[in-house]
Amino acid sequence: MSGRWHGRYYYPTIAGVGYSQNFRRWNKRVRQEDGVLRIVFGLGTMSTKRGYARTISLTNAYLRPDGQNPEKVAIHSQEKFHVIDRENRNELTTLDIKKEWSQLIEHHPDFDAYAQVYCYDSEGGCLSSLMKMTKKIDVGSKVCLTFDNFPKKYPNFFERMKKTLPLLESSMGLPADIEFAYEPLDDSFCLIQSRPCWCQTCVEEDIPDFEGKRVLLKADRMVTPGVINNIPFLVYVDHRFYYSNPDFFKVARGIGEVNAQMNGQKFIFVSPGRVGSSNPELGVPVRYNELTNCCCIVELGIPRLGFMPELSYGTHFFSDLAVDNVLYMPVFEGESNNLIDHDWFCEKKWEEGSHPAIRIYKGSFSAYMDGETNLGVIIDNSDS
Repeated sequence: MSGRWHGRYYYPTIAGVGYSQNFRRWNKRVRQEDGVLRIVFGLGTMSTKRGYARTISLTNAYLRPDGQNPEKVAIHSQEKFHVIDRENRNELTTLDIKKEWSQLIEHHPDFDAYAQVYCYDSEGGCLSSLMKMTKKIDVGSKVCLTFDNFPKKYPNFFERMKKTLPLLESSMGLPADIEFAYEPLDDSFCLIQSRPCWCQTCVEEDIPDFEGKRVLLKADRMVTPGVINNIPFLVYVDHRFYYSNPDFFKVARGIGEVNAQMNGQKFIFVSPGRVGSSNPELGVPVRYNELTNCCCIVELGIPRLGFMPELSYGTHFFSDLAVDNVLYMPVFEGESNNLIDHDWFCEKKWEEGSHPAIRIYKGSFSAYMDGETNLGVIIDNSDS
């Protein structure tokens, strides 16, 4: 385990995962061959969970998947981190940056490279330097790990990654997947693991003509390339029922029941927020083994309810899905070139699952996703 003692806690300053190929691009300026990183403060175990981390394209480290809006940046920023506690070494300890920030500054004189203060106001708020703050943060403000100043302060790290990832890919003959830790003040880089990363996303397929077909969902970013046809079921979690009922885990187990009843038949899963989230308020906390018959996941972004998809490179959940060639795309309500056909989901006949938030639609559905143009659509073949 790579890291250092900072007072009573042991952890690396920066840890994460990296990929030599960026198969899920959120911006047309992002190039696949430049690679992508997912970094966290503290132990890298946080980067493999479905919590928040900073995703960085090596094309341009400032092109955030969540954009530049301060409120959105704060919402999608890491707030908790993992450490080894000298007083409890038998298990990982989770710390909250909002509670620990003043102590961390004592051990990290460059802490402003990683953390900022978000200050809320009626116009969306702003992000400001943490080092200008006193020991007290104003009500309505919070400290969060945005890593906004990290690329500017430590460009050597990114230059090293731009050389390391292509070298490993060339040596293995396949896209490279690495885990690493980094101490910025000493420019000390530790390559923990390197392995080839192969999945169906390496293969592009021609998208069939879907003119005249009923498009239920449309995405314009981060799609997994691939085509699946004539899927007999679409399982949908209604965001209104999910949001208004606190029994989130009953919904997750209900999805597992639906999966078990499929008897090997495939289904497309459409759900608000982040599927498999460790925080059920951000998305359905379904487990990987409850989606064994799922061939495509669509995450719905419903900003007014706090549901936002997240590009989760490096998490065990999505790594497992990638190995099984499960397609993925996020759809953002209200954004241009994105579509959620709410009329279809309300008017089409469905069967209710064990929870009223779960709907099961029967028919013939297809998913067409083009990674080159970042176009993804879900089609109802029986309604054209």
